[in-house]
Amino acid sequence: MFLLPLLLSALAAQTQSPPDSAHPTQDDFWAGAWARLEAADETVLAALGLEIKARRGFEGTLEAFRARVLTAYTSGPAQASGGALLAPERRVSTDGAPAAFAPGEAWPTARAVVPGAVRARAFADVLAGAEGLADDARLVRRRAAFAAFLEDEAAFRPEPATVIARAMNAEAQATWSAYCVEGIARRSGRYDEADAVLAARLGAVSDPRESLDVLQRRAISAAGAGLDERALDYLGSALARGGTDATQILARGALASGQRDRARRLFRTLLGPGPTGTAPAAPWALRGWGMAQLPAADHR
Repeated sequence: MFLLPLLLSALAAQTQSPPDSAHPTQDDFWAGAWARLEAADETVLAALGLEIKARRGFEGTLEAFRARVLTAYTSGPAQASGGALLAPERRVSTDGAPAAFAPGEAWPTARAVVPGAVRARAFADVLAGAEGLADDARLVRRRAAFAAFLEDEAAFRPEPATVIARAMNAEAQATWSAYCVEGIARRSGRYDEADAVLAARLGAVSDPRESLDVLQRRAISAAGAGLDERALDYLGSALARGGTDATQILARGALASGQRDRARRLFRTLLGPGPTGTAPAAPWALRGWGMAQLPAADHR
């Protein structure tokens, strides 16, 4: 009986198909597919579409997920324009998505899947690896991430919005990206993070006008969080530097609290020309100054 296992093994070896060197393994297939997709034109997309249809019986949910992502680009109308791959028209589910993306996989995944944690993680991977790309490719990825962030923020999906915002700020290191982090952090109740990211940006900015803008944003953020003392501190600093937003906020606060003389003085400073010497008074400044002229209501 000891010969039976040997005979069965020999029989199995004889019936197996020899390795096909022309047909890559699944991993090789996907690595090649992502690379071809990145440099796609209509002909490449059509070829990929035929190849993915010819490959049946994907093993496991990961292979099925990758097949859905690739098919999203190769099905329907042509998704390439002038050598640049466009986002697919329909988004696919994230069932079976990998815990970590393979090289070249994050970018097509980020634009093909539905909003949520997987898409946010894919965009974070894309932005983390954007440093070595050409400027135009980097800009395309940054704009796509920003659009995804706005979509998540509008639907108030704070977790994925936060992931994308932090990744954008780490990659761009700009005032606009700091504002993205601050906005979703404040809306999510993470006031310390909102203030910290603006403080870090304030320390990195050299342009006086941009610095003043960040300082005033920091004051508005603190006021929105109900941190009145902190907001007044920032507003005072901005007011000393000629900040019009700070003046408006302090003037409205004075008007609301019945301090009409103070409100008139503050609104009056906003009626003159702007920093260029030619800008007319803002309509809201005129309205505030006009309301400050009215006598206080007699509630007796």
